[in-house]
Amino acid sequence: MQIPKRIKIGGLVFKVELHDNLTTGQGSYGQMRPVDMKIVIDSTIAKPMQESTFLHEIIEVLNTNLELGMEHKVISAMESGLYQVIKDNPGMFRDEKSKKCR
Repeated sequence: MQIPKRIKIGGLVFKVELHDNLTTGQGSYGQMRPVDMKIVIDSTIAKPMQESTFLHEIIEVLNTNLELGMEHKVISAMESGLYQVIKDNPGMFRDEKSKKCR
């Protein structure tokens, strides 16, 4: 999985940034910051954890913007399940003809 510098979610563009030692004092691997339209991920954690955290924060954005009211444990479970599907099925979201993401 490639973590982009920007991602559009529900028509809104969020910057994606990696910050050193985000977990120190924060207690989390990532943050969704709606005020400044950013998703921030700890750059010091392992790449698979960065990817998993990125997916978690995307679900956080959807939960907030769509007013889904999911509890954090539900978001974490969704992230874990979706991450495993994505990793177990590489290329699943690619267009066969162009090899680009849809």
